[in-house]
Amino acid sequence: MGTYATHDEARGNMTNLFDVAGLSEKQVKLIRPDDKHRAVKMEPDSRGIFRTMLSAHLWTGLIGFAVAACLAVLFVMFGPAWAAENPISTVLVFSWLGGLLAMLAGGLITLRPDKDPLTIAARDASHEGLWTVVAHCEDQDQQTAAGEQLQVGSLTTQRSL
Repeated sequence: MGTYATHDEARGNMTNLFDVAGLSEKQVKLIRPDDKHRAVKMEPDSRGIFRTMLSAHLWTGLIGFAVAACLAVLFVMFGPAWAAENPISTVLVFSWLGGLLAMLAGGLITLRPDKDPLTIAARDASHEGLWTVVAHCEDQDQQTAAGEQLQVGSLTTQRSL
């Protein structure tokens, strides 16, 4: 993401992103001052976010449930007396807690706190009357090329992981 003082500077840099960095028009967004569609331009794939969130919670929950169930069986077989005396309760409680804690970890996967500074910077730039060019890169090579191009003539640049 790069911020620019004028529309012409931002537009010129967008052209460089297409020509030099090899990004498509779908991958590059221009945020004008006080843009009402800023959030969509910063994060255009909201369906993808939902799918990632659902998948992360589902898979981490299932893995946590299975690992905790195995741990509970080991407790019942070799652990303290309370576990051996209440095998069903031990397995149910361990499995439930394991699944729950793992789903919380899945939530951490989908939080993406690395994007917050970009969103805040784009909002502030928009309110200050600046133009912002956002590049949504597909791989590390595109990210490196876009980062180099965004630095040309920009007031500030930022990137996420």
